[in-house]
This record gives sequence, structure tokens and C-alpha cells, in this order.
Amino acid sequence: MQPEPGPSSPCSRASLPNGVCHCLGQRLQGTMGCEPAEGDDTPVTELVDGEVGAPSQPDRPHIARKQDSLRKNRPAFPWFGLDIGGTLVKLAYFEPKDITAEEEEEEVESLRSIRHYLTSNVAYGSTGVRDVHLEMRDLCLSGRLGTLHCIRFPTADMPRFLAMGRDKRFSSLHTALCATGGGAYKFEQDFRQMADLKLRKLDELDCLIRGLLYIESVGFNGAAECYYFADASDPECCHKEPCNLSDPYPLLLVNIGSGVSILAVYSPDNYKRVTGTSLGGGTFLGLCCLLTGCDSFEEALRLAEHGDSTRVDKLVRDIYGGDYDRFGLPGSTVASSFGHMMCKERRSEIRPEDLARATLITITNNIGSIARMCALNERIERVVFVGNFLRINTLSMKLLAYAMDYWSKGQLKAPLIIPHPNPRSFLPPIIHPIPPPSNSLFSFLKVPVMSILYSPCSPPLLSPALLVVRCVLALIQASTMYTNK
Repeated sequence: MQPEPGPSSPCSRASLPNGVCHCLGQRLQGTMGCEPAEGDDTPVTELVDGEVGAPSQPDRPHIARKQDSLRKNRPAFPWFGLDIGGTLVKLAYFEPKDITAEEEEEEVESLRSIRHYLTSNVAYGSTGVRDVHLEMRDLCLSGRLGTLHCIRFPTADMPRFLAMGRDKRFSSLHTALCATGGGAYKFEQDFRQMADLKLRKLDELDCLIRGLLYIESVGFNGAAECYYFADASDPECCHKEPCNLSDPYPLLLVNIGSGVSILAVYSPDNYKRVTGTSLGGGTFLGLCCLLTGCDSFEEALRLAEHGDSTRVDKLVRDIYGGDYDRFGLPGSTVASSFGHMMCKERRSEIRPEDLARATLITITNNIGSIARMCALNERIERVVFVGNFLRINTLSMKLLAYAMDYWSKGQLKAPLIIPHPNPRSFLPPIIHPIPPPSNSLFSFLKVPVMSILYSPCSPPLLSPALLVVRCVLALIQASTMYTNK
């Protein structure tokens, strides 16, 4: 089953041929037209001759005037959106693909240097990474066609990042950056002192929700956006199936970063934080580093993929000799995480891979259980998981799908929207960009945020580009602002 197209409009996906840009940085209020520039009430879709919804030939002078108005009002490049988390910094960079010869001639050396550096590399130093598989191509942001790049690096490397911004003279191009996440507060003084830049701080939960809805609305490079894990009751055999989801509200949004926050979302502008837990992605990586000696999230996941958690965890069958039929607990259910590690002989036989697998299952099961309880208490049937913990982490996605299926006795299935190439429209295109403060511009770096979606009646869904939700929203905000030097 393929996702249904959104409402018919000049820019709806149903009417767009391949190669026509999706509109970014817009108010998606039932249609998908680009937000016009300040003081300009003409949709961007009316400005390009030959495009769907374009005016007829006699209106060309009018088109030229409008295009000129857009050029004068849009902010100067480069365009960035920054999400500074507790573990990772995520940066969204918009690379324009429609640069004119005149613009190229006028492009200053510092801008050319930044663009070349970011787009010609996939690694920056020893820890910075550009996730090529998360690129969003043919996007239209404030009337410019281009590619959205996703970059990430450890928050601990922030001093190096600031030094790079200083060396490349970023402050000569912009005086302020749009940023979200706790680090936007923590590092505010460092940006000011080391790089001569101000931070325009955006609320991270607003960015999370609106960014998620935005990415879902524009899709991911024309690919099917949502899918789910069929046969979630068997994590080893479950497989992906395409899925369509509409009318998403209310939903429970579980953001898994270093820790976990759980939000009840009733509309794009109506949500509340229900609860959270300190046991999140940071806990998994921290424990794996202590227990196995690994040095990175990727290494911890590789170990977990080859481990056997039953050598570490005590199961129901280890206590009852089989299933606990009275309460419907299969013998394979974990009764005590790390329960076998009380035994000296078992500790001597354990492998790093087993410890990593048990740690991953402990954290994932705990998150799934809390999410299910919150869904029950709030009487919400859809659960969406997002966060970098799910990046390249198919194992946890399957475990979460299984957990939601198990704890709800098959009533609550889990549509997963994940960090891979496929996020589009499971909900109506409704994004309201944050009203831009009068003066400021955006920020400088981005990384993926993954997400998973659960629905009570439909199976687990997945989608790809939801790795970039918060920093993408910051980028959208940046594209609507104006410099004041």
C-alpha cells in the first residue's frame, strides 16, 4: 500500500513530475506552496515560467519584478540550521543548485571556501561526518533550488568547530545563527567569544515537532516515505512493508537522545511533555564504553549485532523452567536484565558482544515499556520514536516494534519512521514556521535524527529523513530571516 498524496495544489506531490522541487521553508496550511518573501503576497509557484501553476507568457514582466523582489529580500548565503545536543551536534546545510553566473562572480572567497569544504568532503577531521544517504535533493527553500546536507560531530568537539568557523571567517558573512538544543544555551558565550557570532535560540521541542511534520510533508527524494515492520512479534523475522498513515493526532512522541523525553502531541501547536527517563542513548553508549572498551556508537552497535543477551540476562525460563502460563509470560521474556552477571562463573565466560547486546536490549525494552504506559495513561494510540539513538540502529527499531506489540498484547502496532531514505506524508501538510525575529540569520552544522512511529491499528512504520528534524526547522527559520550588519 503506497502513501496517499496530499491535498491537490499547484505544488502537491501528486502533481509534481520528477525533478520538480519540493517547497521548503513554507507555511504548509493544506497546500504546499512556498512561503512568499516578506511584503510579497505572490506564491513562489507563480514565479517560475513553465512550472505548474505558472502564469502565461504575457505576465513575464510581472514575473521578473517578483523574482527581483525575492532576490532582494532573501538572506545571503550560506544557510545553516544547528541542533546542539548533549552528545551530538547536528547541522543542516542548504547548498543552492541554481546559482547564476552573476552570483558566482560576486561570491566572496570565504563563502566559496565554506561551500567547497562542506560539499567536497564526507568527513571533517576525525569525528565530523556528512551523511550522504540523508541528503534531500531538489528542495526549494525561500525560492532557491538546492540540496539539504546533513552533518554531525560529537558535542565534545565544539571548540574545533568554533575554531573552523573563525578560521573561515563565517562572522564576515553572518552575525547570528539559528540554533536549537540545550547546547544553544550552554555554548552561547563560546560562540560569541571564539567565533564572534550570536545565537538565535529556538525551542527544541517546537523544532522537533514542526521539523518532523515538515519532513513528513515534503518526503525524501521521491521515495516512499513510511513503512512498518510486519510480524513484529518475531524480531528476527519481521520485515519492512510500505504503509500509509493519515490524521496523526493525537500522537505520543518519544525523543531518544542522550536521555528520553516523551510528549503528547494534539496538533502542531498543542503539545505537552508527559515524562522522560535518564536511560537513553547516552546510557547505552556510556555503559558499552565501560563494559566493552568500545569508543563509538557505531562500534557499540557492531558488537551488539553479534552478541547473545541470554548469556547476560536472566529469563523467565531460567526461573520457571519454561513459560509462566498464568500471566502469559513466554520463557524468553527477560526477568532480570544482567541477572546472570551475579554468577562469577558466567562473568568469566561472557564476551564484549554479549554485554553490548544486553545493554541495548535493556535500554530499548525500558523505553518501549515507558512509552506504552504513557500511551495508556494519555489514551493515545499512536507512538512515534525519534532521535539519534535510532541512527543505523535497525536492531533497536525491531525491538521497539516488538516491545510495543508485546506490551499491548498486539493491540498497539508500531509504524516506524526511521533514519534512512523514506519520510514523506503520513499527515496533512501543516507547518507553521516560527515568526522570524526582525534581525538575525542561521547556523552552521547538522546531523540526522531518526524516528519511529507506532499506531494502534496499523503496523510499525518507518521513514528516513527524520534524522534532521530539529536542525532542519532551524534552517527553515534561518531562510526567512534578514541580516542586519
